[in-house]
Amino acid sequence: MIETIAVYFGLILTRVGAFVAVMPLFADRAPRTVRAGLAIALAVFYFTAVSPKWDSTIAASKANTLLFALSLGREALIGAAMGFAFSMFLLPAQIAGTFVSQQIGLALGPQSGPVGPPAASPIAVAFEVLASLILLELDGHHVVLATLHASFAKLPLGGSILPQP
Repeated sequence: MIETIAVYFGLILTRVGAFVAVMPLFADRAPRTVRAGLAIALAVFYFTAVSPKWDSTIAASKANTLLFALSLGREALIGAAMGFAFSMFLLPAQIAGTFVSQQIGLALGPQSGPVGPPAASPIAVAFEVLASLILLELDGHHVVLATLHASFAKLPLGGSILPQP
């Protein structure tokens, strides 16, 4: 029983952790402890809200390290792909800010940007922050969390790797 719970929580934490690690709002600017805490808090929430689609007794009896590693890799790829897809919403603001700063001649004073480690101009940083605030104001974070929640139904934990009922 405890092995099944550990496998189930590990798969959820892997998907959510990869999602939080790649999301632009948390990717580089937030400290690691904040990102880890958010991933664990979301994993605990989804652990209680989502039930596994696979038979826990069969999964526990056929416990295999290779199957678990493949399942972890699958969940990490799903979470990272979702985080990358949502990062595409802020990419136009970054590109527009860089273009505007080059056109008005302010590309000479770069700072670190909120989305990535490469240096960004002050106008690009302002555009990114403004786009992030607009995303939060329009309840985009609710859409992000609802999509993450729906992914557990559309792409069940373990997929075809773990035994299905």
